[in-house]
Amino acid sequence: MVVSGINVIAGPSMGTDGKFHFSFVGEFGQLYLVQLSSDLKNWIPVATNTVDALGNLDFTDSTTTPIGARFYRVVVP
Repeated sequence: MVVSGINVIAGPSMGTDGKFHFSFVGEFGQLYLVQLSSDLKNWIPVATNTVDALGNLDFTDSTTTPIGARFYRVVVP
């Protein structure tokens, strides 16, 4: 199930170290799965986490490369 409603990916950015970063604002205590795709058809799980007490989940893709497209989504497993 894709997360919708008040849940949102915020602040996407490329860090000075070349790694892609974003924050996800979700429901406290909810488990979320971050997925990655290069074609918007095949999704690979890259992280599973629960949002903190403020409703935030911070994600950094440690495998970011400057070549090719990367798409991210956050889903409820």
